[in-house]
Amino acid sequence: MSNNKICIITLGCKVNQYESHTFENYFKDKGFLLVSIDEKADVIIVNTCAVTMQATRKSRQLIRKARRLNENAFIIIIGCLAQLETTKEQLKDEVNVFIGSEDKSKVVDIVMRWSKNNNAKFNQNSVTNISEATEFDEMPSYAEGSRVRAEVKVQDGCEQFCSYCLIPYMRGPERSRPVNNVIKEINYLVEHGYKEVVLTGIHLGSYGKKLPTKTDLTQLVKSILEKTTIKRLRLSSVEPNDVTDELINIIANNKRVASHLHLPLQGGSDKLLKDMNRRYTTGEYLGLVKKIRDKVPNIALTTDLIVGFPSETEQDFEDTMRFIKKVKFSAMHIFRFSTRPGTKAAKMKNKVHGDIVKSRSDLLHKVAIELKQKYEKAMLNKVYEVLVEKCNEHYCEGHAENYVNVHIDNTNIEKNSLIKVQIIQTSTYCVKGIML
Repeated sequence: MSNNKICIITLGCKVNQYESHTFENYFKDKGFLLVSIDEKADVIIVNTCAVTMQATRKSRQLIRKARRLNENAFIIIIGCLAQLETTKEQLKDEVNVFIGSEDKSKVVDIVMRWSKNNNAKFNQNSVTNISEATEFDEMPSYAEGSRVRAEVKVQDGCEQFCSYCLIPYMRGPERSRPVNNVIKEINYLVEHGYKEVVLTGIHLGSYGKKLPTKTDLTQLVKSILEKTTIKRLRLSSVEPNDVTDELINIIANNKRVASHLHLPLQGGSDKLLKDMNRRYTTGEYLGLVKKIRDKVPNIALTTDLIVGFPSETEQDFEDTMRFIKKVKFSAMHIFRFSTRPGTKAAKMKNKVHGDIVKSRSDLLHKVAIELKQKYEKAMLNKVYEVLVEKCNEHYCEGHAENYVNVHIDNTNIEKNSLIKVQIIQTSTYCVKGIML
């Protein structure tokens, strides 16, 4: 087949990763050759991110690099950056087709048509009005033999409208995938040898709210456990308000559900949370943490935190430092505030100076490392189940149920094995264990 070299570039979240892996496997199955950006691709798909200014800048740079290195390539950009109105004017000379956050699946039809006839005409602007999206965009299931963990997208869209965030405007209203379709894909992945599945979504905790049959994330998890034999089920990120008592009980009582929850915090003072339009207080968040740890004592709790939000005072920052130490997160993703035009936060005054933001960010990263090391030290001598992902000449490694990466002093373990491992050493660089 001519025009069969394809490059797929992915930026951003696990939802984007899921979509891009689906495209990769589909096109490989159809005879396309996957190549890198500098290997003279015939077709280039860039799955973009625009959640921060840095992500937006990186997406644009990669698109321009793709055109510079591949003058005759057919370039399609999809996702959040394509959804922004300014993008189409800025990149019109580099891009052949723009597709937004809805109908990404039509990439397949466009590429297949162009590969057969590179004189085919396409509407350059194929971006739809995302605010009118009502249906979940289904994609075909494809399993890749080299992977051990699979993301499964079950939800899209967000209606939280946090004051700093453009996602509701770029991903549209909340849409959920029918339960039976989720079950079907997971069973397909199990048949192809996958041991772990990660449920992903833009606002995962809102799953099921607009489906014809009443359901929610907890009920979806129960259905997966009942109707599939997946060895390990993991949740990607759940808003604190969406964690139910029943969900906590499932994590506590079913070893197939990973003992790990990612609970975005964003700010550690009640004033900050209110200004961010987060829908909980620090007291409510801490109460949830206590409830979870009472049921699942060794669970890993990870989070996202924004530093330098426009109304963040020195007192707010000190409150945040105290709060994260009180919660004792096992890992933290720390982001410097990024102004997104069109959001309420972009109009706020009293912006925090860049030098202060950097200083605060450095302090938070230092505490995050200390908390991570403290959590990992508590793993010593305990036994965990590790999914082996890769081996080299010195050791094998993989993630335990709490999503801590473990190095195993054994090079003869089959990839994609779930093995019992006792933790024998922790350091700044890694956690080590021995296979039992």
